[in-house]
Amino acid sequence: MKSNERHCMVSRRRASAFIIVATVFLVTACDAIELSKISVTLWPLDDGAVIASADPVWIEFSDDVRQEDAEAATSLKMFSGSVEYDVAWDGRRMTLTPTAGWRAGASYTLKCEGTVASTDGRSFDVGESVTFFAITADAPPVLLDQAPANDAIVSRKTTLSLTFSKPLDPLLIERYVTTSPSCILSVTLSEDGTILTIAPSGEWEGLTRYQWTVLKDLKGKDGVPIKEEYRGSFRVQEDATKPAMPVLTAVDPDDLSLELPLASIQKGSGILFRFTEAMNLESFKKELTITPDLSLTIREINDHSFVACRSDDAWDSGTEYTVTLGKGLSDANGNLTAEDFVWTFTPPYAPLTVVSIMNSPAGTDEVFEGAELLSTEPLPISVQSGIMDHTFVIEFSEPVSPAEAARLLEALTIKRVFPLSAANPDIVAVLPLGDNKVSVHVSGLTLPDDTANGERVLYKMTVKGGKTGFTLDEGNSLEKDFTLYMESLKL
Repeated sequence: MKSNERHCMVSRRRASAFIIVATVFLVTACDAIELSKISVTLWPLDDGAVIASADPVWIEFSDDVRQEDAEAATSLKMFSGSVEYDVAWDGRRMTLTPTAGWRAGASYTLKCEGTVASTDGRSFDVGESVTFFAITADAPPVLLDQAPANDAIVSRKTTLSLTFSKPLDPLLIERYVTTSPSCILSVTLSEDGTILTIAPSGEWEGLTRYQWTVLKDLKGKDGVPIKEEYRGSFRVQEDATKPAMPVLTAVDPDDLSLELPLASIQKGSGILFRFTEAMNLESFKKELTITPDLSLTIREINDHSFVACRSDDAWDSGTEYTVTLGKGLSDANGNLTAEDFVWTFTPPYAPLTVVSIMNSPAGTDEVFEGAELLSTEPLPISVQSGIMDHTFVIEFSEPVSPAEAARLLEALTIKRVFPLSAANPDIVAVLPLGDNKVSVHVSGLTLPDDTANGERVLYKMTVKGGKTGFTLDEGNSLEKDFTLYMESLKL
């Protein structure tokens, strides 16, 4: 073999060896290179989420990053501009807390966008954002009622009346109430701030359809904006139409936002009459009757809504009542109804409940009430040693007569639960105390021998409920068994 041929073969071997070494080096180097990307998690997780007033927001990275880079890439904004916030780090999580708190109902955007370096020098491009809303503990004002009804026909001097669930800010009402076509308005609030009245400075233009708007920037007296933008319309014409039959609902006289169907009326409820137009109050009072005969108190909410309440007593469970608005009822323009409007309803039997239990001797817990009556943990009752008795004064939600108290004795049991060696106590007497209270005297209770060693004596009081349980003469009964666990303690 010639010398130059041998030289070429050696060169080819060296080149092959170099390629193999280079390949091995490249594979080894690739194994050492971190090719994964950093991931970023934002909270809230979903667009449109609503967070509580005390909640912060946060950004969490999947790897350790330079905090100054992460903070520089982060922004928190609302419609009016950037939001100032405090930053706190916990491992890879950066928490943002707004210094001035969240604004109720406002839309916020949390964004992490830019270049972020890991602590070992790698750089990553990130781009994540989420839009969310915040609320406060205070509910926004809500429109409960409006007069006249949408697209109603009204006279040129008609006043608009909007009833809200909470007082409005009197300094803002003129700024955020508009009409189309535009006109000069007189906007006022009722004394309690809940009824917004809108009137023209003179008269509405005849044969015109108006639209009114209450912008959502209007705030309540506590600073919380109204729930949404409200709109309505009406047509200005002379009213020659007789009043339509109103809608009746049962309401809490102290909170008109709590409405129930008339068939579900409660003992202390009032009846809300809601008309589609302004009515004559004196005519309403004259034409309204309820049988069986009873005394009524009538309150005007606005010119088309009235509440009637019993003056002397509560509605009787199981009694059928008839409500009549007689023919000749007049609206505000003098138009009269040509027929009677009649409704009937029967108040359902109110469920009987245990309101409280007073203990004698009082001991460490004189009265069981509220959440204690739902407790599954034994409640302490003091027992006088020697006499070994205790008296419970049970207060029910309805009055209990002597005959009904006698029936309570049949539905009431007090039995020992632990230890089995303890005897069941005796119910000595059940006596009505007047109003809603019944005294239950119990004897033969047992005290633990050695409380220092954790000994306990437990009892279970049960008042049977349901259809076969304790029921009053009017039909009120416990919806289910009332159960209470008790522990005897030495006085």
